Formats: sequence, structure tokens, C-alpha cells
Amino acid sequence: MSKSKRRSASDGARLVARYQESGLTQKKFAATNNVTVSALQYWIRKNAKPGFQGGKGSDQNAARFVEVVRESSPEARGLSMSIGSGVTLQFDSLPSPEYLVSLVAALTQATSC
Repeated sequence: MSKSKRRSASDGARLVARYQESGLTQKKFAATNNVTVSALQYWIRKNAKPGFQGGKGSDQNAARFVEVVRESSPEARGLSMSIGSGVTLQFDSLPSPEYLVSLVAALTQATSC
């Protein structure tokens, strides 16, 4: 796609999904996918789930900080995260913060249906 081409909502959602899966910075992803950083940021905001959108003027939808308590030794490598309702997620290695945000957003959306 050329940098000036308009995208449909579904194209924008696919772009965001590819970006989130890539593990790249916005700048690197944009450069390798023929999209401007500002267009990528627009689609990220457009596809953000309620409660995880922290842009200007969105205090009511801003992500909340939660306390993180270390319960194991510094040598531990994984992550265990309790998300309520008796659900605990366990990771053998530390996932990226972006992945955790998208995962929690998806789980929040799934449980609100």
C-alpha cells in the first residue's frame, strides 16, 4: 500500500494486529510496511479497546496502574498473572508489554460479551 492510500476499518485492524505481533517499534514497523508512523498511531488509537486508550482527554478510559508484587527469587524467569474470576495466566518467559496490553484487552472484551 502506498503511504497516501486510505485504508478501510478492517485494513486498519489488520495493520494493528500485524504491528502488535511484530514486536517492532512503531517507527521500524512503519518503515518496513510502507505506512507513516502517524497513520499507524491513528489505527492503534482507533482499534483500542475501552479502558486501554490513554490518549489526550481520555481520563475515563485511561489504563489503570496495578501493584506488582514480586513473590519469587530474582532468578525466576516467567510470569504468572491472575486476572480475576479464578483465571491465572502463566508465561515461561516475559512477554512484551504490548502483548500483555492486547491480551488483557481481548480478555476484557470477551468477558463483557
